[in-house]
Order: sequence, then structure tokens, then C-alpha cells
Amino acid sequence: AGVLVSFSLLYSDGAVKLGKAQIDPGVGQKSAVVKSDVSIDDDSVLGSKNAPVTIIEFSDFQCPFCRTFWNDSLPQIKKEYIDTGKVKFVYRDYPLSFHPMAVSSAQAAECADDEGKYWEMHDKIFSEQAKLGQGTVTYTVQDIKKWAVEIGLSASKFNCCFDSGKYKAEVDKDFV
Repeated sequence: AGVLVSFSLLYSDGAVKLGKAQIDPGVGQKSAVVKSDVSIDDDSVLGSKNAPVTIIEFSDFQCPFCRTFWNDSLPQIKKEYIDTGKVKFVYRDYPLSFHPMAVSSAQAAECADDEGKYWEMHDKIFSEQAKLGQGTVTYTVQDIKKWAVEIGLSASKFNCCFDSGKYKAEVDKDFV
């Protein structure tokens, strides 16, 4: 399930590097080659915009597998590849319908980006859930608003953006 929920695509010089994906078509049938075109869109980038390789993560802020990737894998990727200019990392929203706070969390991160704190909100959402427990953690809109203030966002600007649903279409667009 974790592989289906949080997955990444590698780009190099603007071209998708997927290679062959083996699909089990059944006995006696040939494997298929799967090609997918995915854009960086206008999503937040971590690292040098001129890095030769792009990793695009499709993720859900309330997904425990995505939180595990954030905690266990992303720090190593950041240290070895992003911080050295080899990779730029793009986060695309993939809020799953069975995670009730996923869409709100994605919209909150977009609102935080209005004040230049996308990645701080990204990390705050995951870190606060890690403090609350394992699996799919329950939290509220009020928790998100509190976390926004804790990372230094203007409560009035953030709440106005968040409550208006300003980024609902942006989050929905990433999901499709």
C-alpha cells in the first residue's frame, strides 16, 4: 500500500526516466511497457531549480506510509542529493479520500507557501502527527491553524487563505 500511496518519478533534463514497468498480464501473455508524462506543475521545489534530476513525490499529508518516507528516507535524500545540487524535489498533493484531513493539510501547506513557508508547514504537519502516534493520526483544522502560528505564519493571513479554500482547485488538480 505504501508504494501505491507515496511514489516518485525521476526526471533528468526534462525527460521522464521510468524505463519498463512489468505488469503481470496473466499466464501466456506479454508484459506491457508503461509510460507516464508528469509535470512539475507549479508545486514547491526543494533544492536547486537547476538540478539535473527531479524527484516528484505524490503524497498524502495524513498517510502513515508517507510520514514514514518523510521521516526515514527524505532526510537521507536531502543530505546526499538535494543539498549537494544533484536533485530537486517536488511535492505533489495526492490526498486520499479515506484520510479526512489530507485535503485540508494540503491546502494549509499551499497557504503557508504564500508566506514563503511551504516546507516548514510540510514538515510541521508530518512531525506533529509523529508526536501523536502511529498509523493514521486524527487531528483537526484547529490543530492545523495552531501549527501555522507555531511556524511563524501570520494567523490572520493564514486563516483568511485557509478558510477561503483558495487552494482547493490547486490541490484537486494535483490529484488528477
